[in-house]
Amino acid sequence: GGSKPSGGDLMADLHAKLSMRRRGISGAERAGGSVLHTLASYIPEPDQSSPARSSSEDDWE
Repeated sequence: GGSKPSGGDLMADLHAKLSMRRRGISGAERAGGSVLHTLASYIPEPDQSSPARSSSEDDWE
């Protein structure tokens, strides 16, 4: 079966969860998820590369 999630879906799901976590622990960095918080710090905010905007691909041309 196709139990394996595709790379895009996995990253989209991870990004969504990290975004929710970021909002939830904005003032408490040590809320038990220090590892995820550290990973989240390496991921840029979706201001420029939001997957909801298909027009962002035009910027690369």
